[in-house]
Amino acid sequence: MTLMSNEKKSITGSKSGDKALERYVDMLTARLKEIKASDWKKGWIGMNRKFGWPQNMRGGHYNGTNVFFLQLDASSNNYRTPVYLTYNQAKKNGLWINNAKDYMPVTFYDTRYYMKREYRQTEEDNKSIEYKDWNSLPKSEKDKYDSYTVMRAFLVYNLDQSNAETEKPELYQKYLDKFFERQTFTDKEGLYENPVLDRMIANQDWLCRFKEDQYTQYPCYMPGKDIIVMPKKEQYKTGNTPEELLVQGQIYYATLIHEMVHSLGTPDRLNRDTLIYYSDHENRAKEELTAELGSAIVCNMLGFDSKIDDRHVAYFDSWLRALENDPKYLKSVLSNVKKSITPIIEKYDKISTELGLQPILGESNKVSVKETNEKNLSSKEQKGKKASLDIPDNMVERKTSRSRKRSTSLSR
Repeated sequence: MTLMSNEKKSITGSKSGDKALERYVDMLTARLKEIKASDWKKGWIGMNRKFGWPQNMRGGHYNGTNVFFLQLDASSNNYRTPVYLTYNQAKKNGLWINNAKDYMPVTFYDTRYYMKREYRQTEEDNKSIEYKDWNSLPKSEKDKYDSYTVMRAFLVYNLDQSNAETEKPELYQKYLDKFFERQTFTDKEGLYENPVLDRMIANQDWLCRFKEDQYTQYPCYMPGKDIIVMPKKEQYKTGNTPEELLVQGQIYYATLIHEMVHSLGTPDRLNRDTLIYYSDHENRAKEELTAELGSAIVCNMLGFDSKIDDRHVAYFDSWLRALENDPKYLKSVLSNVKKSITPIIEKYDKISTELGLQPILGESNKVSVKETNEKNLSSKEQKGKKASLDIPDNMVERKTSRSRKRSTSLSR
């Protein structure tokens, strides 16, 4: 008989998104302080022995910015794979979770529909309904509802937090075999080389143009011209050892991806206020954090860690202050990051396939949040925990308009 820990701590319910944000803020601020203490030598995530997109036991990929925090969790705890499972998935596979309090939240956005106050007549009318229920209503009834989007979360645990290695050695080995260090290419100078990104530049196969045929000290995205300006790759060659050269080549591509994130914020793309009104200091700091985290996630998927650019060290105090003062600041940043990394990964995988190289996502599908969330609660728990999705006022997304001067260029 396989026993399970009963020390289960739930963050499900109407406040689950708030609690997940608190955990994410704690993780990110702690990592920022570690990076500063290392004299900026540590990368955003830190390198684990295995690389890959965090997934569940069925092979489905977690998406969006969950990737960053699951990567950070796996790396900081030195887990051997980025494989995560829910409490019930562990139970279903006959596994023990060693400490169920030591969970990781996985977040998603849930849209609920509430009847407008003037139409409410019964107690039942005060309850929210799901999209499928709202969509089945006649149009005249649909108009009686407002919709709200809220961040929610469910709990997962790394495979190494279970007894899979001893109880299910074949299953455990299967996951170990699946994740491996990506093949590393180097150019004739010994710098790290990425054939996919090189092809993208050579063929101008991105949403804006690349310009990297001249010597320059300042990589940047120029919104006015819709162009990414990059130094020549050879300018990054300042080391002598193979290890130094490898890292310096990786810095070149991390910088490129950083600028690609910037390029997605234009009014005709993602319409990101932090890019459009970049001249404002707070917006500039937030836009740079968005680009830094977006680059960090993609680079980790490519098998290397990215570091805070020296010129962005100046934003450190702004980031830390904003994170500590208002968790919703991180929520907004993560939303921007999620929207930005998706087109980059899609383009990368398309070119990878054309070149006969391994794509980032491969054939696996993303995790079905709804399916995973339902399976995260046992049938007994589901009876005692109605899917109450009351929307806290502080989690409702609202957009305000501000008038600020637009920027002309963004430098990394």
